[in-house]
Amino acid sequence: MVKLRHKDYYCVNIYCDNPLTQYELKRQTAWRYRFCNKCRRMITAGRGKIAWNCLGCGDEITTGSVIGMYFCGNKCKEKGRIKRMLINYRMRKVIKNIRDQGGIDKYKCKISI
Repeated sequence: MVKLRHKDYYCVNIYCDNPLTQYELKRQTAWRYRFCNKCRRMITAGRGKIAWNCLGCGDEITTGSVIGMYFCGNKCKEKGRIKRMLINYRMRKVIKNIRDQGGIDKYKCKISI
């Protein structure tokens, strides 16, 4: 199961714009709590328009695929993972350079923008 890297404060159904309750915000490790109560009931009943966007590319995912799938395919999933890993690597590298130079006030950047 893929864990969310962010929190959704509104229902992810693109046809719905209801805010999520505190209970749903705390439980967002499960896919169903990305949807509001009304949309969760429509999913289980098999009626209503329910679609959400892929976290990687933003394409629309409908109930024809697995409900609660965060990415439309492995390509989007891997692309997002690689991008996050690259950002984490760069952040760790900058933090290490700051620490090695004795703090933020003594930090000198090798690259000028």
